[in-house]
Amino acid sequence: MKLNHNWFRKLLKLQLFMVTRTRLLIRKFYKNLNLASTMFIATDVAARGLDIKSIKSVVNFDIARDMDMHVHRIGRTGRAGDKDGTAYTLITQKEARFAGELVNSLIAAGQNVSMELMDLAMKDGRFRSKRDARKGGMLFLGAL
Repeated sequence: MKLNHNWFRKLLKLQLFMVTRTRLLIRKFYKNLNLASTMFIATDVAARGLDIKSIKSVVNFDIARDMDMHVHRIGRTGRAGDKDGTAYTLITQKEARFAGELVNSLIAAGQNVSMELMDLAMKDGRFRSKRDARKGGMLFLGAL
């Protein structure tokens, strides 16, 4: 794929180490910008308090430190009554524990869980044992 350098002009970053004034200016800029063809790269500093209605997708290149932060990160999508939004999180084999937490969160929110994510979550012993215990309890109750 050939990269056009014009896309880079639309790329800004927001990070914790910026002075507050700079962060506020970037936030103001993005609020007034049509993001249809713009890429926004941020650290967790943008997970809260950033209300840009036109963000449709969030890509997490690493897992959040906890599920609460993950929810805030992906909460940048589907804003202001617009329920459409997609979040992608890159998870490695070593992060199976987070995958289990993510599966539980998705199920609680009524969202679909991919087989790939479920397979990764099942590699975490705690997730697997809790899931097996729930299945056993449900089967037992179903037999009463």
